[in-house]
Amino acid sequence: MAAGFNSYALRYLNQWVKHDRPCCEALEGHDNSQKLKTLKAVAVEYRIARNLPTRYDVKKRLLRFRPVLEIIDRQERADFIGDNLVREIMQVSKEISEKYGGHDYLSLTTKFLWMKMKSPIII
Repeated sequence: MAAGFNSYALRYLNQWVKHDRPCCEALEGHDNSQKLKTLKAVAVEYRIARNLPTRYDVKKRLLRFRPVLEIIDRQERADFIGDNLVREIMQVSKEISEKYGGHDYLSLTTKFLWMKMKSPIII
């Protein structure tokens, strides 16, 4: 059992080092072009890109994931502390939903928020 746990732990460590940490750093930065590239990379890596149809951004002549970036960028870690956590996550999910056709985007929302601020977000 320990060998199985160790292999999974190593797998997640490699995921963090090779993919997640650079994405987190980019989303914490100020370069919007890099942030958009990062959102694309996260969406592909976590297989959530297909959940946000291009008809709500690219086909409206917006950069891919631009509406998501505008929403995610406004969020501050302090807004998600304590009893506000679930309410604020649901609010962000609702805002993304309004931009992308009214579907439930809770899982996608928590992944993007976690990449931006990590704690206290729960995926």
